[in-house]
This record gives sequence, C-alpha cells and structure tokens, in this order.
Amino acid sequence: MLGGDDIPLAAALNEEDQIRRALNRFRFDPAFRGATGRVPITAFANLVAVSPQALYKIMAGAHMRYDTRARIIAGIRLVLERGLRWQRHNDKWHRNKDGTDQNFQLSK
Repeated sequence: MLGGDDIPLAAALNEEDQIRRALNRFRFDPAFRGATGRVPITAFANLVAVSPQALYKIMAGAHMRYDTRARIIAGIRLVLERGLRWQRHNDKWHRNKDGTDQNFQLSK
C-alpha cells in the first residue's frame, strides 16, 4: 500500500479497500483485542490525525483524500509492522511499551 497524489483511480480504490479491511480487522479481529493490547479506533484516529467519525465513515465505504489515505496507511504500518497497541489505564488509552516509539505522532 503506497499513498500518492498521482496514482491511477483503480489503484487508489484498491488502497481504500485495503485500508477498510485493515481498520475492520483492528476493530473486530481477536488478534488485535488480546492481552498484549488493542487497537481502539479513537486512539488510532488520534495517531493519524483523522477524526474517529471520519474513520468510521471510511470503514463504511466513504472515499478519502490522498493525504488522509497516506496518514492512515502510515498508521496501519505502525500497527502491523511494529506491533503498536494500546492498553487502557484509568479510563485513558496509553500506547504499549514493547519497543515502539512512544513519541511517534503523524502530522497533518
């Protein structure tokens, strides 16, 4: 999955489908809801600087701009490749401490 401004429409739609599958997997797959941590949509939205409402709309089929798509892809890579997860403590989500960069934040 690569984000970009000048990719063909078919490739962009394929990326959007892959993004939807990944977000729905984070939401429903038990592999992302275990003792090692979760991937809550609200915390993921904060990471990629996209509103949770926009992520839910994207998961339901809404199209996204190329810059939004690129930020979400970068966040998905953090979760899948670096194992980023969150734990809930005192009603707040905190990133896990298993070697992922705790100071990483995607910017707009």
